[in-house]
Amino acid sequence: MKTNVLLYCVLTAFCFGTWPIIMKASGLKPGVAAFILTTVTLIIVFIPFINEVRNGESGNLTGRALKLGLMVGLLNGLGTVLFQKAIVAAEDMSKSYIIILVSQLPVAAINSMIFLGEPFTIKKLAGFIAAGITIFLLA
Repeated sequence: MKTNVLLYCVLTAFCFGTWPIIMKASGLKPGVAAFILTTVTLIIVFIPFINEVRNGESGNLTGRALKLGLMVGLLNGLGTVLFQKAIVAAEDMSKSYIIILVSQLPVAAINSMIFLGEPFTIKKLAGFIAAGITIFLLA
């Protein structure tokens, strides 16, 4: 793995491993928390968006790409609200958050096979089993 990719992964893990804990500590209701999270996120991502559009680097804006982008936005919005509900309701945040994260692994692997044509491998199967065991032990 390239060094900059690994660095992005580690920094992403830090951000996504930290903000939910701080959000739960805020005591905000799920809808308010989701709104604040989404609004601040929009402000932050607006800067690279403007730079990419200004530099003509916005990618292939076909009808299919836009439809998929809208679908992703819908899934992200729904996921954000559901995530906020889950962390507000969680008695043990560390367990609930880990269950959410581990559950994403097989979902991402399956969707990568469906949408990106990535192969199904024995390593992925082992990962599914490990994820299932982790969820079972934490639930």
